[in-house]
Amino acid sequence: LPFSTNGAQNMDCWACERSDSGFDYRHRFTTSFLWAIPTPKDWRGPAAFLLKNWSFNGIVTYQSGFPFTVTQQGNRQNTGGSPQRPDYVPGVAPKSSDPTPDRWFNTGAFKFTDFKFGDVGRNTLRQPAMKTWDTGIFKEFPVREGHRFQFRFEAFNIFNTPQFRAPDATLGSPTFGVITAT
Repeated sequence: LPFSTNGAQNMDCWACERSDSGFDYRHRFTTSFLWAIPTPKDWRGPAAFLLKNWSFNGIVTYQSGFPFTVTQQGNRQNTGGSPQRPDYVPGVAPKSSDPTPDRWFNTGAFKFTDFKFGDVGRNTLRQPAMKTWDTGIFKEFPVREGHRFQFRFEAFNIFNTPQFRAPDATLGSPTFGVITAT
């Protein structure tokens, strides 16, 4: 379908709905690693029991944010349909040069439109990117041939980087432009 699940703003203008897909992420980097920590082969006794057979692993993911659409509250276009998009304020850029959760985009770049379709396109802004580092360390204890016991410690999002959701994108809402969830 050439439009989101919310439907088209103007059913007579499919070209007006041309945009990035709602699940498009422009960039994604994911890698995983596993390192069997080397130890001398000739180690014996308690030192070998404690220090041999350790491994370190992880998954790193960096991804750009998904696109989202700015809409306006109410039925100001008198169409009864949704979504209803606002107009841009001429000369004001919608993207913020320093986005924060308190103001992800320039909310002053949008104005209500009455009795006409707004000129704001579908999926024109992007929500925050995702950055995660998940790691683990584990030790294997040989029990008998073909059998092992494994101690494992895993940590997810080890740098405690918040993964923010999309901001409130409804013009007229008290939290317009604010990210309210992680």
